Amino acid sequence: LLYVPASGFAVPDIPAKPTPAEIAPPRTLICEDLHGDIPFTGDAESSHVVALQLLGFLRGLLDGPRPLHRIEKPAPGTGATLMVDAITGILTGAGASVMTEGRDDEEWRKRVTAKLRQIPSIVLIDNLRATLDSSALAAALTAPFWEDRILGHSEMARLPIRCLWIATGNNPEFSNEMARRLVRIRLDPHTDRPWQRSDFRHPDLMSWVRANRARLVAACLTLCQAWIAAGRPRGGRTIGSFENWAHVLGGVLEVAGIPGFLGNLEEMMESSDSEGAAWNAFIGAWWDRFGTAEVTAAEVYDIALFCDPPPPMSGANEQARKTSFGMSIGRMRDRVFRLGDLRVRLVKAGTYRRATKWQLKVSEDERPSAADRRSADACEPRAGRVSLENEGSHTQGTETKPECEPCEPCEPFSTLTRACTRVRTKGDAGKRFTTLTRLTKRRFFNGLRV
Repeated sequence: LLYVPASGFAVPDIPAKPTPAEIAPPRTLICEDLHGDIPFTGDAESSHVVALQLLGFLRGLLDGPRPLHRIEKPAPGTGATLMVDAITGILTGAGASVMTEGRDDEEWRKRVTAKLRQIPSIVLIDNLRATLDSSALAAALTAPFWEDRILGHSEMARLPIRCLWIATGNNPEFSNEMARRLVRIRLDPHTDRPWQRSDFRHPDLMSWVRANRARLVAACLTLCQAWIAAGRPRGGRTIGSFENWAHVLGGVLEVAGIPGFLGNLEEMMESSDSEGAAWNAFIGAWWDRFGTAEVTAAEVYDIALFCDPPPPMSGANEQARKTSFGMSIGRMRDRVFRLGDLRVRLVKAGTYRRATKWQLKVSEDERPSAADRRSADACEPRAGRVSLENEGSHTQGTETKPECEPCEPCEPFSTLTRACTRVRTKGDAGKRFTTLTRLTKRRFFNGLRV
């Protein structure tokens, strides 16, 4: 670990092998004195801020990309930008250089190129308002180098990407492609006017940071050195495309005794991925109505219209929206969706009169093995009627004498099941629902031979 302070800036001595007693004061200085007044919603958010702060000292030890640290809050004035200024003040001695969002992906590409040409230590995208969906920014977050044409010149620039990525916003939304590149830091002061709070440990945080910068830098270096002295253990949790970052920062925080690292990934994906939430709602409605039946996009179009939020579709008229909807389904081909405890996969099932047919298939890991099917029941009724309402359960009563015979290994079979659908109709008097019942043949992989 090498840290060369600027001329005139003196840092206290760092122990070569910090003991637990020497780790505790730096941890208290960072987690309580520096971040004690920040309204984090949980341990994961607090640990991610400490990881962001330590990342500035460990960039040379990382061999891989760094995620976008998303600092979100419910209202302006919560303190997200002030917290970023405090972190950058410790790392660089100055405030963060701010970049605003682009209007479209082309504007994002130009801004990313212009910013990376400055070889910045930190890139702050402040006050996000629109949904963040930029292929240029997504590529920059996972690439070691950035190549783009210099504006006004016929030459390409190849720029290294070694900066820290930070974004702030009031409950910002992200596309599915961006959501997996994020680390969430959520703040919530539980008040309607957070900028009027006055019960702070340090009323002027930036003045306190400047006065105690040497102590704060020494505290960060001590935690990093403790991890190196412990043999550089790897963190227990990871995230795709950022494995090296997760292993290094997770290991540092574990040695420092700071819990919660990457503990909010599932919650973050559910709240951040608005596009994925729309698809999950639509797939759930599709499964409830059609199950594993093969259908065309036109047959499930009405279901999509009543989903809130609906899956992606656009167009000036209904025909254009249907076409856009069909293309959106094609982009989801072979994707697995979670429906409660069940996982289904959207697959292409051929064509019908030039229209592509789609089907929801239960994932292979959800299917019971042959041994499980044979051991599920040892016998079946020889005669009598079996109620289909209970899916032909062996445990239900029969109208004949309970004589049994050994049954052969169970195989998939066809049975009649009842599918109920709701059709919404509009009239002058208002809206009404008509329930239609239809019988369809459906194959079950774990049923009974009737």
